Amino acid sequence: MWKTEAWDAVRQCFPRENKGSGILLTTRNNEVARYAGTKNSLPMRFMDQDESWNLFRSVAFSSEEFPSDLETIGKQITDECHGLPLTIVVVAGLLKSKMPIEYWESVAKDVKSFVTNDPDERCSSVLGLSYDHLTNVLKTCLLHFGIFPEDNDIPVKRLILSLFWLRYLSFQCGKKVDIHPEICRLWNLQTFIVKGPSLWKITFPEEILGLMQLRHLKLPEFYLPNPPSVSADKGSHMGFSNIQTISYLSPCCCTKEFIMRIQNVKELGLSAYWIDSDGLLNNLVHLQQLGTLSLTFRFGGFLPASAKAFPATLKKLKLKSTYLSWSYLDIIAELPNLEVLKLMYGACVGEEWRPTVMGFNRLKLLFIEHNDLKFWKATDDNFPVLERLVFRCCYYLDKIPVEFAEIHTLQLIELRKCPPKLGDSAARIQQEQEELGNNPFELKDVSLVGHALNLHSE
Repeated sequence: MWKTEAWDAVRQCFPRENKGSGILLTTRNNEVARYAGTKNSLPMRFMDQDESWNLFRSVAFSSEEFPSDLETIGKQITDECHGLPLTIVVVAGLLKSKMPIEYWESVAKDVKSFVTNDPDERCSSVLGLSYDHLTNVLKTCLLHFGIFPEDNDIPVKRLILSLFWLRYLSFQCGKKVDIHPEICRLWNLQTFIVKGPSLWKITFPEEILGLMQLRHLKLPEFYLPNPPSVSADKGSHMGFSNIQTISYLSPCCCTKEFIMRIQNVKELGLSAYWIDSDGLLNNLVHLQQLGTLSLTFRFGGFLPASAKAFPATLKKLKLKSTYLSWSYLDIIAELPNLEVLKLMYGACVGEEWRPTVMGFNRLKLLFIEHNDLKFWKATDDNFPVLERLVFRCCYYLDKIPVEFAEIHTLQLIELRKCPPKLGDSAARIQQEQEELGNNPFELKDVSLVGHALNLHSE
């Protein structure tokens, strides 16, 4: 209890029958103790120097060994706390595992100026010191939670509604999570991110479509069970009209009706265990501003049978667990503006890749990982402007087409956890490129044991 007024406010609640009931009152202010009329007050003494130092050391470094170079400044800081446990704990908490001695010296100066002899101001000064050394983000959090009573549970609904002006919301979950409907009342929310395992689908309430300001929506995997219909005269006024990033959405939501609602989306990620028809994906052609598309299927699925089913604006495409035949990439090669193609784990299956079309006219980055590819037959005409070629965990491929030496734009070949023969093949291409008088590219080979070798031609 801090002030006599607080005692006046609660004393009327206590019975006066003198039947032996006991009330324990704690205060840091002697005036409050005297005012309450306590007969058996027990003044707590301040900690001595050794007790103060032991408490400080246990909080600042717990079980770790206290660094010898910080001991002198640490004891100076402890002395400035004048044996007050609250001050010691708060200050030691600020310095917990902070090693730079300059930081300790800064806190030492602040402690000396903050700690006063006035007991009414001492605690608030110490808390002020703690506040001043928080990051800007944590300062905001501390001020916000100041509106809630101390040592009380905070109802989710009340917490969310108190964040009315929130524009960015991100949290990490270690288990399946349900999206609380009250989140859909954060009218100013622009970015909503949930990080966690991708094994659980997250169900969004339909009210999410009412968030007019939402720009970025990123979750491990989610879906809207029944996207409501949108009439022509209301479509432009519904939520998601400003959405720019969505991942990872279940493909079952990609109805034409829903796709027409997200016309401003620039980055889209789709994730599912399996897709047994390319019909829904054909609706993606209506996304005329889409620049980045990521597709992840746990057990494979169908993709559109024509490049015309993809938006012509597409610049980046990432495939994972789609289990396509390598020949399907002839369709991908026809995408007119594709600059980045990432073939992640299980994107393609088969031992041989023989492109049959002169495509990939704008492709600058080709990333290939974790597959069973053994033979790759291609020419510079198949990748005329390629700049970066990256392999990761391609354990069976031992040769890069030698014709790649004639790709004048090639700047980098990077190998990570690949067989030595593939590195030898890349080195031969580098040497031949030199002999042809082309600008040499960088060869970066990270071997199976993790040692990086950077080879530059002279």
